[in-house]
Amino acid sequence: MHIHGIYLSKGNSKVRFPILSVGSGTDCPSRKWCPFDIANYKGAGRKQCYAQKAERVYPSVLMSRRRNAEIIARLSGAELQAVAEEIANKFHAMVQHKRKNRRIVRINEAGDLARVNIKFVCAVVRACVARGVTCYLYSKAPPIYRKLAQEAGAVVLHSEHEFVAVPNATAGRATGLNRCPGVCGPCIACPSGVKSWIVEH
Repeated sequence: MHIHGIYLSKGNSKVRFPILSVGSGTDCPSRKWCPFDIANYKGAGRKQCYAQKAERVYPSVLMSRRRNAEIIARLSGAELQAVAEEIANKFHAMVQHKRKNRRIVRINEAGDLARVNIKFVCAVVRACVARGVTCYLYSKAPPIYRKLAQEAGAVVLHSEHEFVAVPNATAGRATGLNRCPGVCGPCIACPSGVKSWIVEH
């Protein structure tokens, strides 16, 4: 579904919450320092970013996420706030039938926080929180952007520190963190701020 041209996902088999991505994995603002980026993953001995892989296999996915980024970059002032409120209303309608602790939205299945989208993300988060909807996200963005999202009310897990991808279960157990079962929805650890690890996939 679309709000002012911005695509909102109902979720998928792995993320069973509504999703708003403000950009693509291919153009991710954190790709330069991400070990999973297409330019880095082989040298880092990691697997390629799942978002980038999906965008390569399904060009329409890349186009949709890039369209989101383009629209969001043009928003400002009252228009930005109005669009954020409409998106929050839609998300609330999608999750209001659920128990309170499961009225959850994921921000960014692809992409990351950046100067060009942080005001919009914070506006959406504040509007969702005002309606009793929890927003969570993973981020490798600089601390200032993660802090702003947290101050707006989002649950922010710092990727590779508070949510860690590991090559195998032995490495995961060594982190001392909670094990991610790999499906968001039945599990609400991340939206609750629980630090976790997951085997790379």
